[in-house]
Amino acid sequence: MIASLIGLSFCGLGCAAERTYEVTVRNDTSGPVTIWLYKDGGPYEDGWKSPEDLAIESPKANEPIGGRVIAPNVVASAGPIKGQFDSDSNAVLRAYRGAHSFNELLAISGDSGDRIDTKLEPGNNSFLIKDRDSKLSFYRVNEIPSTQP
Repeated sequence: MIASLIGLSFCGLGCAAERTYEVTVRNDTSGPVTIWLYKDGGPYEDGWKSPEDLAIESPKANEPIGGRVIAPNVVASAGPIKGQFDSDSNAVLRAYRGAHSFNELLAISGDSGDRIDTKLEPGNNSFLIKDRDSKLSFYRVNEIPSTQP
């Protein structure tokens, strides 16, 4: 019994659990946006790395990156996407204003109005990306409207 309790204590501190996410995004801005899905903690695995994590690994020039450019008034979807998540890590959706090279993405700071992050919930996640006071904003919605609101 004591061994079971000790095992549960350690598992609570670092056992990874599988989570599945689906993401749908509509770009309701006047220009393109680049979206990126990543984890803000461990365990680290391919397909879930932030641009900053990839930069540390020094990817080769021909290695694919995890971002996707979405034109104005276009809907993009991803998933289901599975990953292993420590209890204190989250799936995060990031958006950048514009279509950028990898190095340009790295230069856009988190406190600029041209980049925004939001945590995802396991399961379905739907968002509108809008301009609000010259800053990108995510709006969580139950479903993506078929026409411009």
